[in-house]
Amino acid sequence: MKRLILVMVMVLMAGQAWAFDPSGNYSFKEKGMSGSMEVKEVGTSITLKLDTVNSQTNMCDLEAKGERVISSDKSIDASFVVKESEVKFEVVFTPKGATIKMVSEGGNDCGMNAYFDGKWSKAVAKRKSNKK
Repeated sequence: MKRLILVMVMVLMAGQAWAFDPSGNYSFKEKGMSGSMEVKEVGTSITLKLDTVNSQTNMCDLEAKGERVISSDKSIDASFVVKESEVKFEVVFTPKGATIKMVSEGGNDCGMNAYFDGKWSKAVAKRKSNKK
C-alpha cells in the first residue's frame, strides 16, 4: 500500500514538473493590429494584462484572471474572464507563444474594429554577454 501511494505521489509530481510556466511578455501582430500582453502565473491562477491598437488608433486595454484547465509539457489551456465585464475567452499557451479564442458572444470590450484574439508570440529573454 505504501508503495502504491509513493508511486502515485511521484506521478503527480512528475506531471507538475513537465508543465511549463506561461509567465512572460507576448506580442501581437496582425494586419492593421499590434499589441502587447504580460502574463503572470501563481499556482494555477493566471493573470494577464493586454493592450492592442489598430491602424485607426482604436484600442483594446484589459485585465483578466484565469485558471489552468489542461496542462502538459507542450501546452497549457486556460480559461479567462475579464474582471469588469464578464467577457470570456480561452488561451492556449505554448513555450513559443499563445493563441486566444473568444468564448463570449457579442462584444470583446474593445474599441471599434479592435480585437485581441489570434496568435501571440512570446518574447525571448535576451542573453547577457560576458564582454570585458
